[in-house]
Amino acid sequence: MERDGSVERALDIAAHYHKGQVDKQGAPYILHPLRVAARVVYNWGAKGEAIPELGVDLPSFIAAVLHDIIEDTDVNADDLLHEGFDKDLVKAIRLLSRPPKEAPNRPTYVEFIKLIKDAEGEPGRIARKVKMADLSDNLSRIEGLPEEERSIERRYKRAVGILLGLQE
Repeated sequence: MERDGSVERALDIAAHYHKGQVDKQGAPYILHPLRVAARVVYNWGAKGEAIPELGVDLPSFIAAVLHDIIEDTDVNADDLLHEGFDKDLVKAIRLLSRPPKEAPNRPTYVEFIKLIKDAEGEPGRIARKVKMADLSDNLSRIEGLPEEERSIERRYKRAVGILLGLQE
């Protein structure tokens, strides 16, 4: 396969490494990054209709497709650089990747969200855009979760508030 950091390569990588993974509702996991990527490309109006953005933001689309690849698979940032993805794009994907539970100095979830909120430059812009789309997708699927897992809704809503600068 080509190593060019393209949209197609991002889709290939995501499909390959998320193959066999399922979400909490039993659906193929790959559907989540694809929905997040769609949310990056489209804004949703008050009535839920899709409103295409003017001009596709390819770096944000690619980051959305790959936003869980480092966190949930064996792929690391160096692998993505080797595949030809731009260093700012890879930095954004790293920002979106919370270290594993066993990692020393792992930030709390709120600290993780604040790192994204406060990140500078192009990586920060991309990471904030993708994280908002990720949270939006997660919140849209809360009702399908068992009651004992729905407590995560409060955490997601707080994260949205932090990213929007509405709360600490």
